[in-house]
This record gives sequence, structure tokens and C-alpha cells, in this order.
Amino acid sequence: MSASTQPIRGFVTITPGVTDFPVGRLFRANCTVAGDVVCRMFDGTTETITLVTGYSAFPYAVRGVTVAGTTATATYANGK
Repeated sequence: MSASTQPIRGFVTITPGVTDFPVGRLFRANCTVAGDVVCRMFDGTTETITLVTGYSAFPYAVRGVTVAGTTATATYANGK
């Protein structure tokens, strides 16, 4: 069975501003105040995602969340 068809087995919490978290199969955010989140991607580039209040999941390989430019209030995690 390929990794893409297996269920998510847990999450690794991402602390904004801390570098290089293990990359997972998805990036999730549980947002309490809508805004932007700036993600540092697996390849070193950054991507800004606009979040709304609530739970969101994206099929992105995220290494971290930067503090600069992030305006959303949320908890972040990578699915493993």
C-alpha cells in the first residue's frame, strides 16, 4: 500500500518560528482568528495561505510556519 493511500496516524505540532519540523502528508490548521499563515515549504520556498475560522487541511509538505507575515491565530500540525 502506498503512503498516499494509508490513513494519517497522528500529528506533529508545529510551533511558529521554530525551524524544520518533520514534513507530513498534510498540513492542518485549527484557526480561532482568521488571517494569513506563512508556511515554509519542503523545498525552502514560502507560501501564504489565507485561513478562515475553523479547521482546515491542505495537502502540503510544510517544514514550518514563519512568524513574520502570519496574522492568523491558530494551532498548526503536520499529519504523519
